[in-house]
Amino acid sequence: MANQMLGGELTYFSFAGRNKIVLTGKYHQRDYDAVHPVFGQTRSDTEYGAFLAYEYSQLFGIKPLAFITLAGFTNIDSNIDFYTSNQYIASLGVTYRF
Repeated sequence: MANQMLGGELTYFSFAGRNKIVLTGKYHQRDYDAVHPVFGQTRSDTEYGAFLAYEYSQLFGIKPLAFITLAGFTNIDSNIDFYTSNQYIASLGVTYRF
């Protein structure tokens, strides 16, 4: 499982009145140090993804209420098919701050 990883993440924030937006993108390259004992290959992965969050505060004019939504995905491409994956997330909700 020992590996070397190189990558980065970049995040953008926007606050405009009642609207708040956060957008994040990421990219990572991982190269493993040893041959996998089951698959007989040295594993190498490429991972990328994005995440978006949005909040609208003072929902219906009520100060502690806010509408929120989240969406994102992560993709991992590996030279060993067993480790290749796609992950997705989506959420809608209302928050109450007290």
